[in-house]
Amino acid sequence: SNHFVVTMSEEKNESSWADMIKSIEKNKRQLSWDPAQVSPVQRVSLFERKRQERNFDPVSMKFTDSTKENLYQTAKQDRITNLSNSVQENRSKTFNIVSHEGPERKYQSTINAV
Repeated sequence: SNHFVVTMSEEKNESSWADMIKSIEKNKRQLSWDPAQVSPVQRVSLFERKRQERNFDPVSMKFTDSTKENLYQTAKQDRITNLSNSVQENRSKTFNIVSHEGPERKYQSTINAV
């Protein structure tokens, strides 16, 4: 449902109602982007899509390839361990919300990085 809005300046440039309608129709036929800059759509065959779907089992929520599943599980466990360690570290230290004294928080490392 493309809606076309005619501005007052466009209406004033046209000498008649027919000219305005012609210019509206012309504008509707012109693309608002440069077709040369748009990459073509890459078609994926049904065979390739089904092959990708078979890489992961949605019922067991695991990869069918055991090496890929092991890599994923170790990376997941590392993320959980790192998050748990950082939470425990922040809980063990006190942080004064008024004076901002205490362990370094995320926003401080972000400010220091900039």
